[in-house]
Amino acid sequence: VSPCFRSELFFDDADLCFRVLRQWKLGFVHQVLAFIREDNDGAFAAFSNFDYDPAYRYLLTMAYGAEIFNGQEWQQVKQQRKSLYYRRLGRALVHGKSKRYWDFHRKAGRVMGYELRYSALIWPAILAGLSIVCNPKATLTRIIRQTNRWRKRGPRRRESARNRAWAPEEETYGWDM
Repeated sequence: VSPCFRSELFFDDADLCFRVLRQWKLGFVHQVLAFIREDNDGAFAAFSNFDYDPAYRYLLTMAYGAEIFNGQEWQQVKQQRKSLYYRRLGRALVHGKSKRYWDFHRKAGRVMGYELRYSALIWPAILAGLSIVCNPKATLTRIIRQTNRWRKRGPRRRESARNRAWAPEEETYGWDM
Protein backbone atom coordinates (compact mmCIF):
# COMPACT_ATOMS: atom_id res chain seq x y z
CA VAL A 1 0.00 0.00 0.00
CA SER A 2 1.40 3.32 -1.01
CA PRO A 3 0.72 5.85 1.75
CA CYS A 4 0.49 8.59 -0.86
CA PHE A 5 -2.47 10.48 -2.18
CA ARG A 6 -3.62 9.61 -5.69
CA SER A 7 -3.85 13.00 -7.35
CA GLU A 8 -6.14 11.75 -10.11
CA LEU A 9 -8.97 11.28 -7.57
CA PHE A 10 -11.09 14.10 -6.24
CA PHE A 11 -11.65 12.08 -3.05
CA ASP A 12 -8.03 11.05 -2.60
CA ASP A 13 -8.13 11.55 1.17
CA ALA A 14 -10.98 9.07 1.70
CA ASP A 15 -9.40 6.65 -0.76
CA LEU A 16 -6.11 6.80 1.15
CA CYS A 17 -7.92 6.03 4.43
CA PHE A 18 -9.45 2.88 2.95
CA ARG A 19 -6.15 1.75 1.44
CA VAL A 20 -4.28 2.30 4.71
CA LEU A 21 -6.95 0.53 6.77
CA ARG A 22 -6.57 -2.54 4.54
CA GLN A 23 -3.10 -3.08 6.02
CA TRP A 24 -2.95 -1.36 9.39
CA LYS A 25 -5.14 -1.00 12.45
CA LEU A 26 -6.99 2.19 13.29
CA GLY A 27 -5.60 4.05 16.28
CA PHE A 28 -6.73 7.09 18.21
CA VAL A 29 -4.67 10.20 18.88
CA HIS A 30 -5.76 12.59 21.64
CA GLN A 31 -4.83 15.62 19.59
CA VAL A 32 -6.30 17.59 16.70
CA LEU A 33 -4.37 16.56 13.59
CA ALA A 34 -6.62 18.10 10.94
CA PHE A 35 -9.24 20.78 10.54
CA ILE A 36 -11.81 21.93 8.02
CA ARG A 37 -11.52 25.36 6.47
CA GLU A 38 -14.84 27.03 5.81
CA ASP A 39 -13.30 29.54 3.40
CA ASN A 40 -11.46 27.04 1.21
CA ASP A 41 -10.92 28.51 -2.25
CA GLY A 42 -8.69 25.60 -3.26
CA ALA A 43 -9.32 22.62 -5.50
CA PHE A 44 -12.60 21.73 -3.77
CA ALA A 45 -14.21 24.98 -4.89
CA ALA A 46 -13.87 23.88 -8.52
CA PHE A 47 -16.18 20.86 -8.13
CA SER A 48 -18.23 21.62 -5.01
CA ASN A 49 -21.36 22.27 -7.13
CA PHE A 50 -21.00 19.09 -9.21
CA ASP A 51 -22.85 16.63 -6.92
CA TYR A 52 -19.55 15.16 -5.78
CA ASP A 53 -21.00 13.51 -2.66
CA PRO A 54 -23.11 10.79 -4.32
CA ALA A 55 -20.27 10.26 -6.82
CA TYR A 56 -17.58 9.58 -4.27
CA ARG A 57 -19.90 7.48 -2.09
CA TYR A 58 -20.80 5.29 -5.05
CA LEU A 59 -17.21 5.00 -6.29
CA LEU A 60 -15.83 4.21 -2.82
CA THR A 61 -18.55 1.60 -2.37
CA MET A 62 -17.64 -0.01 -5.68
CA ALA A 63 -13.91 0.04 -4.85
CA TYR A 64 -13.99 -1.16 -1.23
CA GLY A 65 -17.51 -2.38 -0.47
CA ALA A 66 -16.86 -6.05 -1.22
CA GLU A 67 -14.10 -6.05 1.42
CA ILE A 68 -16.30 -4.43 4.07
CA PHE A 69 -19.74 -6.00 3.59
CA ASN A 70 -20.73 -9.66 3.33
CA GLY A 71 -22.46 -11.10 0.23
CA GLN A 72 -26.12 -10.07 0.54
CA GLU A 73 -25.35 -6.87 2.45
CA TRP A 74 -22.78 -5.93 -0.21
CA GLN A 75 -25.36 -6.37 -2.98
CA GLN A 76 -27.89 -4.18 -1.13
CA VAL A 77 -25.40 -1.40 -0.39
CA LYS A 78 -24.04 -1.46 -3.93
CA GLN A 79 -27.54 -1.21 -5.43
CA GLN A 80 -28.54 1.56 -3.00
CA ARG A 81 -25.45 3.69 -3.75
CA LYS A 82 -25.80 3.15 -7.49
CA SER A 83 -29.48 4.06 -7.37
CA LEU A 84 -28.85 7.26 -5.39
CA TYR A 85 -26.01 8.31 -7.70
CA TYR A 86 -27.87 7.61 -10.91
CA ARG A 87 -31.01 9.37 -9.66
CA ARG A 88 -28.88 12.46 -8.99
CA LEU A 89 -27.38 12.20 -12.48
CA GLY A 90 -30.88 11.76 -13.94
CA ARG A 91 -32.01 14.99 -12.26
CA ALA A 92 -28.88 16.71 -13.57
CA LEU A 93 -29.73 15.56 -17.08
CA VAL A 94 -33.26 16.95 -16.81
CA HIS A 95 -32.00 20.25 -15.39
CA GLY A 96 -29.42 20.63 -18.17
CA LYS A 97 -26.16 20.70 -16.18
CA SER A 98 -23.08 22.11 -17.86
CA LYS A 99 -20.45 20.25 -19.87
CA ARG A 100 -18.03 20.73 -16.98
CA TYR A 101 -20.44 18.87 -14.69
CA TRP A 102 -20.57 15.88 -17.03
CA ASP A 103 -16.81 15.96 -17.66
CA PHE A 104 -16.30 15.78 -13.90
CA HIS A 105 -18.49 12.68 -13.55
CA ARG A 106 -17.04 10.95 -16.63
CA LYS A 107 -13.52 11.54 -15.31
CA ALA A 108 -14.37 10.35 -11.79
CA GLY A 109 -15.80 7.09 -13.11
CA ARG A 110 -12.97 6.53 -15.57
CA VAL A 111 -10.32 6.95 -12.85
CA MET A 112 -12.01 4.22 -10.80
CA GLY A 113 -12.50 1.94 -13.82
CA TYR A 114 -16.15 2.69 -14.60
CA GLU A 115 -17.53 4.27 -17.74
CA LEU A 116 -20.51 6.63 -17.41
CA ARG A 117 -23.07 5.48 -19.96
CA TYR A 118 -25.82 7.91 -20.84
CA SER A 119 -28.09 4.97 -21.69
CA ALA A 120 -28.06 4.08 -17.97
CA LEU A 121 -29.41 7.56 -17.21
CA ILE A 122 -32.53 7.30 -19.37
CA TRP A 123 -34.75 5.78 -16.68
CA PRO A 124 -33.51 8.07 -13.84
CA ALA A 125 -34.04 11.09 -16.14
CA ILE A 126 -37.58 9.94 -16.96
CA LEU A 127 -38.33 9.56 -13.25
CA ALA A 128 -36.89 13.03 -12.55
CA GLY A 129 -39.03 14.52 -15.32
CA LEU A 130 -42.12 12.75 -14.02
CA SER A 131 -41.38 14.06 -10.54
CA ILE A 132 -41.42 17.61 -11.90
CA VAL A 133 -44.62 17.10 -13.89
CA CYS A 134 -46.52 14.95 -11.39
CA ASN A 135 -45.60 16.87 -8.29
CA PRO A 136 -46.67 20.43 -9.09
CA LYS A 137 -46.59 21.60 -5.47
CA ALA A 138 -42.90 20.72 -5.04
CA THR A 139 -42.09 22.19 -8.46
CA LEU A 140 -43.96 25.41 -7.69
CA THR A 141 -42.26 25.68 -4.28
CA ARG A 142 -38.86 25.26 -5.95
CA ILE A 143 -39.71 27.95 -8.54
CA ILE A 144 -40.87 30.38 -5.83
CA ARG A 145 -37.73 29.71 -3.77
CA GLN A 146 -35.52 30.31 -6.83
CA THR A 147 -37.42 33.52 -7.70
CA ASN A 148 -36.91 34.82 -4.16
CA ARG A 149 -33.18 34.09 -4.43
CA TRP A 150 -33.01 35.98 -7.72
CA ARG A 151 -34.69 38.98 -6.16
CA LYS A 152 -32.23 39.01 -3.27
CA ARG A 153 -28.96 38.50 -5.14
CA GLY A 154 -29.65 38.23 -8.84
CA PRO A 155 -29.76 35.06 -10.95
CA ARG A 156 -27.23 32.38 -10.06
CA ARG A 157 -24.66 31.94 -12.79
CA ARG A 158 -23.59 28.54 -14.01
CA GLU A 159 -20.02 29.24 -12.97
CA SER A 160 -19.03 31.54 -10.18
CA ALA A 161 -16.42 34.22 -10.79
CA ARG A 162 -14.23 32.45 -8.25
CA ASN A 163 -14.31 29.19 -10.24
CA ARG A 164 -13.60 30.98 -13.52
CA ALA A 165 -10.62 32.73 -11.99
CA TRP A 166 -9.28 29.45 -10.61
CA ALA A 167 -10.00 27.35 -13.68
CA PRO A 168 -8.88 28.46 -17.13
CA GLU A 169 -10.20 26.86 -20.33
CA GLU A 170 -8.60 23.46 -19.71
CA GLU A 171 -10.30 22.74 -16.39
CA THR A 172 -8.73 20.00 -14.28
CA TYR A 173 -10.98 20.20 -11.18
CA GLY A 174 -7.91 19.97 -8.97
CA TRP A 175 -6.92 16.60 -10.42
CA ASP A 176 -5.45 15.55 -13.75
CA MET A 177 -7.75 15.05 -16.71
